[in-house]
Amino acid sequence: MSGGLPVEALPALTVYLLIGGSFTLILFKALRVRASILRVYSGLYLVFAAASALLIYLEARKDVLIYVVGGFPSLIGIAYEVDLFSASMGLIIAVLSLAMYPLLGILDLNLNEYTMSLYLGLVAGLLGVTYTGDLFNSFVMLEVFTISMLGLIAASNTVGAYKAALRYGLLAFVTGLIYFLGAALMYFAVGALNMGYIATWNTRLFILGKAIYASLPLESVILFILILMTWSLIAEEALVPLHFWLPEAYSAASPAIAGLLAGVGEAVGYYLLLRLYYTSSHRISL
Repeated sequence: MSGGLPVEALPALTVYLLIGGSFTLILFKALRVRASILRVYSGLYLVFAAASALLIYLEARKDVLIYVVGGFPSLIGIAYEVDLFSASMGLIIAVLSLAMYPLLGILDLNLNEYTMSLYLGLVAGLLGVTYTGDLFNSFVMLEVFTISMLGLIAASNTVGAYKAALRYGLLAFVTGLIYFLGAALMYFAVGALNMGYIATWNTRLFILGKAIYASLPLESVILFILILMTWSLIAEEALVPLHFWLPEAYSAASPAIAGLLAGVGEAVGYYLLLRLYYTSSHRISL
């Protein structure tokens, strides 16, 4: 416990506070709050995220943190499951995000309320993908990250920035649908979207699913789903042949945003890919 708050709840709390902060910045803009106050307000969220990520990392060194939103059973509710690997990724994301924040107003970017809102959304999406233990929630957080990234790429208000954002947006729309299709197929295949439960598909603990694909080997079905999701995540990682969006996007974005995306944005795609394969395929003969 930390001040009456379970440490296990910190991953979810951090992500949702950042999303809430992103929306309240727009509200304060409508209320004509001074820009300097909003910069400090936005920075406080990033400071909290970094402090929270450090505490999560320290706790994850002792044991895996598991928290289900709303107190639902883990097979039904949205679960956050943080081990040492994901806690390390989260700490890197939070610290780099905080370190890059002061550079936003210096390195060729007009730091206004919309930019700060998108930046908080970007960090929330990155941390959400890292901390979640639910396949569908990983899709939602990928979309939060993608939408925020589109806005930040286009923030320089140039024709090149708009073209880069449009190109990446079209690609992200298609690959997002493919990832969502993979998550839906996984639900029909095993009966749940909890990553911890999916890992039990070939053990005696596996009690749900199989009905939809009764005529197909479950191993083949899961392998097909992993191929779909891999193709989707290749776009986030900017690997060949879906790397064409990267040069224009990084050229159009602020150096601080490009640095953050190069440092952790693509790494999160690799992390999620490793998480999926370790979770779902460590009993598959590839």
